[in-house]
Amino acid sequence: MTFAALRRFHSWRHGRPFSAGLLTIVAGVEILLAPVIGVGLIIQTGFAGQLGFLLGIVLIGLGLLFWTVPTHRAFTALFTIAVALAAFLTTNLGGFLVGHLLALTGAATGIAWMPAPDTEDTREQAPRPDGDTPR
Repeated sequence: MTFAALRRFHSWRHGRPFSAGLLTIVAGVEILLAPVIGVGLIIQTGFAGQLGFLLGIVLIGLGLLFWTVPTHRAFTALFTIAVALAAFLTTNLGGFLVGHLLALTGAATGIAWMPAPDTEDTREQAPRPDGDTPR
C-alpha cells in the first residue's frame, strides 16, 4: 500500500464507526462458526444450528451497515443488541458467550461513536443572505 492509500483508508476509517463494525463482524463470524467447530463443547444441529448461521449472517450484515451507513448507527446498534440477545438465547449462549459479548461491545461502540465536528478550516464558507462573505 502506498502512503496515499493509507491516508485514504485512515480518513475513511475515521468517518464512520469502524471499530463497531469490526467487532460486530467478528461476533457474527464467531456465532456463525460456533455450531460447526468441534471444540468438545455443546454443538447444536437442527433448528438451533440453522439459527446460528442465520444470526451470524445478520450480524455480519449489521457490521457492514456500520461501515456503509454511519448516519443510521443508532438503529443499527439497537438491532445488533436485539440480535445478540437472540443469539444468547438460541445458539450456545451466543457463540459460547464470546460472540454475544463482542456483539454487545460493538453495539455500544456504535452508539457512542460521534462524527468528528467540522473545523473552521474545513467548512466551506457559505455566503450570507445579504451577499457578504464571512471573513
